Amino acid sequence: MLCAALARAAVAETDPAALESELAALLGLAPFLGPPPLALLHALDAATLPARPRTYLDALLRPGRTD
Repeated sequence: MLCAALARAAVAETDPAALESELAALLGLAPFLGPPPLALLHALDAATLPARPRTYLDALLRPGRTD
């Protein structure tokens, strides 16, 4: 449930610093991150993100990532 809440917050986030924190938290919780929260994250446009949040998003959405 926490992962889903963080993913929903990240998708709706307008503050770049808060988005970075949400994605970093999700990365730390990656072993508990299931398909529904990951599907939400696909709504984020990585091309429009600053470097650090983009790195976190790429790590979360990387095919074959290991948790």
